Amino acid sequence: MTRTARRGHRRPGRRPTRSGKPWRGSRRPPRGRSPSSGWRSSRKAGPLCAVTRHVSVDGRTAVAVPGKRPEKGKPEKSKQRAEPEAPCDHLAVVDIDTGKKLWEKPLPNGGSGSTGVNVTMTRGTVVATWGQGSAAYDMTTGKRLWADLNPSTCTDTGFAGGRGLLALRSCGDSADPEFRVQKVAPRTGRTVWTHKVARGIDSVYLASSQPPVIAVATGNDGTIDYLHSLDDRGRNRATIPLPDRRYLHNCDESFSAEVERCSGVVVGERQLYMATKPRDTYEAGLSRRVPNEVVAFDLARQTGEQDEGPQAPLMHGYESSR
Repeated sequence: MTRTARRGHRRPGRRPTRSGKPWRGSRRPPRGRSPSSGWRSSRKAGPLCAVTRHVSVDGRTAVAVPGKRPEKGKPEKSKQRAEPEAPCDHLAVVDIDTGKKLWEKPLPNGGSGSTGVNVTMTRGTVVATWGQGSAAYDMTTGKRLWADLNPSTCTDTGFAGGRGLLALRSCGDSADPEFRVQKVAPRTGRTVWTHKVARGIDSVYLASSQPPVIAVATGNDGTIDYLHSLDDRGRNRATIPLPDRRYLHNCDESFSAEVERCSGVVVGERQLYMATKPRDTYEAGLSRRVPNEVVAFDLARQTGEQDEGPQAPLMHGYESSR
């Protein structure tokens, strides 16, 4: 008996990947209709090992995935060896509405067998770095645009995308590195300017690519002490102190290798916004719990003072669980 599909309805298919394994996902629903259920990816080679927070206007995002998983070791004394971990050596672009994989490319030199890959996106370009190199691809076609496969004294730590592209590089001795922040042309890889971070800094994070804002930790405990906004030539524009862990910047909220992770910092063209932590105040011998506030900082003031004076809240009463 032959089954005939109803007109206007097609069974969802599974498009094979380069390795021949299916990437599961339903087709895009008809225009004007929302899908009745989500989708789920299935990769036998291993899980997603890196993602970007950015999504294009047409619903594309990039992920780093393992390629073909190495074969298991032979049994040894009636015990099977632990299953080897596949290196994170492939880059893929996915339609997040349907789960359809649009393309997948192996990283140059196999990503040097790395498991610490960073991925970001900007202006039609997907950029990946894996410590021993970096490469950029066209978001639509997957064509490689440029690559840096022979880092000398400096290595790429990670990139920040979005409205621009910033690279964080670590130079010299790994025990006492010198950090450099570079603005990079996404389509060519050309360095537009370089900002050298002061020596003695323990950690650097990229809070925003455009306008460029970096977060630095001066101590060895990883606590963020300052935010620095940079101008269009990479020079220091404003310094914003972050005393006594007062602000919820979330730059150091995880232990991953990602450098683009200040989720509590919102950067506009002229101002930067952060929330304060709830605090206790004492007035006339009485204690009062003050909910946290959203505070604005001017990106152009060299003193790093807040707009409209110190502790000038833009909103009141936003409770936080932290």
